[in-house]
Amino acid sequence: MPVWVRFPVLPLEYYEDDILEGAGELLGHFVKINHTTMNVARCSFARICIEINLELSLIPYFQIDD
Repeated sequence: MPVWVRFPVLPLEYYEDDILEGAGELLGHFVKINHTTMNVARCSFARICIEINLELSLIPYFQIDD
């Protein structure tokens, strides 16, 4: 099932395609980055679309290091 994931309070240095794609792959299957996020037009959150399997447990949070 495709879902939009929001990353609140994400520092601007993480607003890069490879970092957001990697985060998406941790959560499910990465689909795309929101157009507004790619343009860093609204910095209060980043948003990506991923596909998740609802039969598996959801990941409530994760931490990005380095």
